[in-house]
Amino acid sequence: MSYQVKARSHIVSVGYLRAWERGAKVALRLVGEEHSILTSVRNAGVRSNFYRRQRPDTGETIYDVEWSIEQLEDAALPVISKLAVRWPLSLGDKARVAQFFALQHVRGPAFRAWHERYNQPTITALRSDPVGTTIRTPDETPEEVAEKLIGHASSDTHRHVKMIKTARAVAVSLGSMHWTLVRFARPRLVTSDQPVVVWPLSRGRARPCPNNVDLGVTDTLEVFVPLAPELLLLMTWVRGPDNPGVIRGANRHIATVNAFVVANADAQWFHEPGVDPWLAAGPRDPISPELISGYDIDAATKCRERQDVLPLITAEAQAPVSNEPIIILAR
Repeated sequence: MSYQVKARSHIVSVGYLRAWERGAKVALRLVGEEHSILTSVRNAGVRSNFYRRQRPDTGETIYDVEWSIEQLEDAALPVISKLAVRWPLSLGDKARVAQFFALQHVRGPAFRAWHERYNQPTITALRSDPVGTTIRTPDETPEEVAEKLIGHASSDTHRHVKMIKTARAVAVSLGSMHWTLVRFARPRLVTSDQPVVVWPLSRGRARPCPNNVDLGVTDTLEVFVPLAPELLLLMTWVRGPDNPGVIRGANRHIATVNAFVVANADAQWFHEPGVDPWLAAGPRDPISPELISGYDIDAATKCRERQDVLPLITAEAQAPVSNEPIIILAR
C-alpha cells in the first residue's frame, strides 16, 4: 500500500477532542500556564512526524502507523460519541473502546520516553561487550553485529511495533475491567494530550502526579478517562457485570479527575470554552471507593477477574502484531 504523508501527527484523537469543542473551538492551555487560548481541535496535541518510520529493508519513509491509528479511531469513535446512549456496552463495543483508550494510553511522549529507558540496558550491554552479547557471523565482526542490533532497537519501527503490541495487551486488561459511567451535573471535566489516568494499587492518597508507566494497568485500583465535559469512564476491578445505570459524581470528584488528567499531560490540556476549570491542589483520594459501595484496595486485590485476565494479557503480548479481535473477559 501507499500511505498519505501525515507530517502533523496528533497524539490525542481529534474526534475524541470534539466533545470539548464549542463553536468550532476548544480551549487549550499549555502545561504550567495560567490562561487558555481558543483554537481548532486540528491544532491540538500536534507533534511533527511523531508516527513516521522508515522501512528496515529499504529505508523508505512511510506513515503506515498513522494509517493504522486512523482505522481504530474510525471503528471506536462512533461508539464513544454515543456511549451514554448505548450504555451499557455490548462486548464488541466495549472491546473497540478499550482498544481506543489503550492506544491513547501508549501513543504519546510518555510511552516514547519509557521505551527509550526500556531499551537502554540492552544498548549499553551491546556497546560495552559486543563479543559477549552477540552471535558471531562469518561475514561480520561482533562490533558490526552489535551496531545493527542497536540500530534496530533504537529505530522508530521498533518503537511503533512495541507501541501497537503494548496497546493490544493493555486493551485486554482495560476491556476486562468493570466499567462504570459517571455523569456530573456541572460539565467541568477537562482532558489532555495524555488523558488516561491509571491509579496503581500501591498508591494511596496522593498529590496529582503523572502515570507511572513502569507499573502497567493490571495492578490498579482504578483507571479513568474523561469522555466529555460531563461524562467520565471509570474502570475498576469490581466483581460482576458492568453497572447498567449511570452514577452521579460530585464536584470534588471533578476536581480530583481534572488535577490528575492535567498532571499526566505532556504539553497541553483542554477544556470547554468559557468554563473555568476546577483543579484540586492538595493530596486526593481515589474516586472509585467513594462512588462504588464496598470497593476498595482489598476488593481490587482479591478480584478473581484481575487474576483470570493475566494469561490473556500474556498471550496477547507474546502474539505477533495482527488485526485480529482482542479477547476480553465477559462480565
